[in-house]
Amino acid sequence: MSATPLRRRDRLSVIDEDGEEREVFGWVTIERTSTVRGSNPVVDHGEPTISAGDAIGMDPDAVTHWVAQEVEDEFLIDVRDHGIDVIDPTSEEVTVL
Repeated sequence: MSATPLRRRDRLSVIDEDGEEREVFGWVTIERTSTVRGSNPVVDHGEPTISAGDAIGMDPDAVTHWVAQEVEDEFLIDVRDHGIDVIDPTSEEVTVL
């Protein structure tokens, strides 16, 4: 295991609670398109895209619970609603490779 603390690692390889090897991302890029019209006081926000790290267009299969919490706190987005699993690498049921 790397000497870098788990929370600071960009990605982790783990064996999840189901015994499957997974790649879990410790950071993501979120892009959201918004449309603002000066003639109409309505602002439309498009659906956000969540990319693994800075790999725009690469959808993460899983993120750490720390990332999921930050995304929820800052953007009010539950990553699970976007098909992204949340894995706690500190859980006794998860083995970090």
